[in-house]
Amino acid sequence: MDYFPNKTKLLIDGGNESKPYYAEWNALLVPQPPAAIQADHVVINRCFERMKEPHDFLSKLSNLTVPGAELYLFSMNHDEVCQYVGGGRDHIAKAFGPFYQGQSLWLQNWGADKLIELFAEFGWRYEGTFDNIPGFDVEYPHTRFKFRKAVGQAPWQYALDGIKIPEGRILDVGPGNFPWPKATHYLETYDRLKMGAYREDTLPKENVFWGDIQGHTEIPDKFFDFALCSHVFEHLENPEGAAKELTRIAKRGVVIVPSLYKEALTFWDEDDHKWECFPQENDGQLVMKWRNKNFLKRFKDQHMQSAMNRMFHGHDMSTTDLRKAKQWFRANEKYLDVIIQWEGTFEVNVLE
Repeated sequence: MDYFPNKTKLLIDGGNESKPYYAEWNALLVPQPPAAIQADHVVINRCFERMKEPHDFLSKLSNLTVPGAELYLFSMNHDEVCQYVGGGRDHIAKAFGPFYQGQSLWLQNWGADKLIELFAEFGWRYEGTFDNIPGFDVEYPHTRFKFRKAVGQAPWQYALDGIKIPEGRILDVGPGNFPWPKATHYLETYDRLKMGAYREDTLPKENVFWGDIQGHTEIPDKFFDFALCSHVFEHLENPEGAAKELTRIAKRGVVIVPSLYKEALTFWDEDDHKWECFPQENDGQLVMKWRNKNFLKRFKDQHMQSAMNRMFHGHDMSTTDLRKAKQWFRANEKYLDVIIQWEGTFEVNVLE
């Protein structure tokens, strides 16, 4: 029986057994795994602690798994395992399968904190232990760790943390492909629909207003108790008009835009952004300056944009710098956006 239907499964097993419903890759014996695998359910058993190059292994694993993938690790407890098999290289090899690439056995003594820290460096978030997986009867002393691969977050997932959202009618302005699940209504433009700015399957079919936040919509005054407007203002021709309309139709809300610093990190790769936005101590004011595209043309470079995006968003985990850059970006993205909380009204200050 398949206990994990509709999953692309990958078993990485250092022993001699295989499970019939897993696409097996013996990580200890195959230096170059099949790149075609894009697994969302991974089990690692009897091998991780014996790898001389766990960083290389985890780097390869990044290319074999999709964002959000689940990973179940049966981790050998070093001292208890040696005692369990009676010690000695022959006994350990018999219990746990072939040596690492034919070389002498390497049994790494990982503590839980060190193991969790290592996986976190490669974008795997620790979710606790698990009871068992049907079909896996692991006899040797071990700890079971469950991890989940990091997924790129929508701004509402990190920017609204700690902000109390009222009950009632809640609007998401310009949801695109990442509609806010807490919203009760959505506002989109027909122009964005025509341009394919979002997939129709991602936007709920009901409670959608069609209109332009820059002009007068058909929404009554103060109709919404809360409005989220995320990564919209930097695209607009008339952000001042949008602020006026947004505060007309909602009582309070949050506006999120990428800061100039965030734009610079990816070398201004979003060509449809019209404004540079600046963080301010005044929570109710959005400070913007028209983007000088002629100035950017002097040094903008497609290869630099690609390199910076790979550094912060790509799958390449082959070096410590790349791993730490991604880890840093995930931890600090909230501070790279300008997040405006407003009630009643808020100002847009356009700099000359």
